[in-house]
Amino acid sequence: MSSVSAREVARCTPPLEARDGKLTLRDRELTYLEWGSGNAETIVLVHGILAQALIWESVAQALVELGFRVVAPDLRGHGLSTHNALGDGYNLLGFASDLKALVEHLELERFVLAGHSLGSVVAVFYTACIGSGVTSLALIETLLLGALDTVDLRALLAQDLGHMATTHRHQPIPTLEAAATLLRQSNRGLSPAFASKLCARGTRREGDALIWRWDPILRTRVGLRFPGSRAQYMDLLRQISLPVRLLFGRDSHFNRGDEKAQLLTAFPNAVSRTVDGGHNLHIDSPRSVAELLSL
Repeated sequence: MSSVSAREVARCTPPLEARDGKLTLRDRELTYLEWGSGNAETIVLVHGILAQALIWESVAQALVELGFRVVAPDLRGHGLSTHNALGDGYNLLGFASDLKALVEHLELERFVLAGHSLGSVVAVFYTACIGSGVTSLALIETLLLGALDTVDLRALLAQDLGHMATTHRHQPIPTLEAAATLLRQSNRGLSPAFASKLCARGTRREGDALIWRWDPILRTRVGLRFPGSRAQYMDLLRQISLPVRLLFGRDSHFNRGDEKAQLLTAFPNAVSRTVDGGHNLHIDSPRSVAELLSL
């Protein structure tokens, strides 16, 4: 029996480290990460607000071991992607159009689309309004948008205009270790090593300190409000006829029982799972997320 060289083994082993990618659009650059072999079935993962593509690393590596290729974009204003012009907010259709540009750039004809939190809403908008290439949809700790009651629209618009007229800045962070500590305070499941890795990609130097790379106006959520009612958002969900998978964290406070029930009403044939963890299931239970996506 002939022996197999180390180089041949490496060539047959799917790459578990992320590869950087970038596409240039008319007014911006969008960056993304990619794991696995280019000829495998593709899963596109969309991160939540203030996060970045690398947040999916553990899920992506588990999926690669299961034989998938994974692509994760940095949404505009996040990670290494370009920010909007100073003072401009962000909107869901803008995020969805960036996702469309990435799909076209990579020539993805068929792929599973998954998103976490805000990213799940971006996935909904892409699927409902564009849809090209999506074979199934996975919503991880998704959010139900739309106002339930009459709101003071004038007050909300005035608030948003005030945010857009303000120059928003990040507080400087003295060291990478301090940034990792801050990140772990809002993401309890992060290991110190992974928090440091995220901060190395997610911060940039400004003077003698570091600041987060994500656009600070995102903290205000300007432009991210759904323009319609909850009933209209539910109608949008019902128009999605593809297979849907829903994943909830057992300890999450984002989706209460009535909201889960509404989602199951919108997607009566969905595969629904509740697993151990909080809102950030891709950090708390990456294997569970990978298993759901591989169904």
